[in-house]
Amino acid sequence: MSFFGKIWDWLIGLLWKKEMSITIIGLSNAGKSTLIQSLMGSKDQETVPTIGVQCNSFVKGSVEIKAWDIGGSSQFQFLWPTYCHNANAILYVCDAADENAIEQSANQLHDLFSNNTVRNTPLLVCGNKEDLPEALSSEQLIEKLRLRDLEGHDIALFMISAKTHLHLDSVVNWLINKA
Repeated sequence: MSFFGKIWDWLIGLLWKKEMSITIIGLSNAGKSTLIQSLMGSKDQETVPTIGVQCNSFVKGSVEIKAWDIGGSSQFQFLWPTYCHNANAILYVCDAADENAIEQSANQLHDLFSNNTVRNTPLLVCGNKEDLPEALSSEQLIEKLRLRDLEGHDIALFMISAKTHLHLDSVVNWLINKA
């Protein structure tokens, strides 16, 4: 973004600033922390697995986004409903190139949405690692995650690469529209 673009975004943010809270969840090694770093504009893609919960804030356009990154290992998954409860949106990051983890990912996602506290929260599924040759297509991911079974929910799916920043503009636009 150019210098003048950054100034413009800052001025707009002063006049019409909105705030939103998102919760980013998914299994370990799906790319949640890398996604947050990319959304924050970081060029450094070196991340370590999230232990527990981390919170980051960043501004996109006129929206300040507080992102809660919840660890994806089984010892932290019990925290997911708690942090999703008051979120404006849930980002579920799925490693689209790890077909062995897709069933477990689908089960965790459906368990979460069987919880009444998150039923009305918009869900954005990010099929991460689209840049890898073994990545599933969006249609395959929809089928394997059984997203059509989550009827009555505001759900979107974007195929992305958090590492190469592929299609992250779609993620940001979707978030801003939910603010």
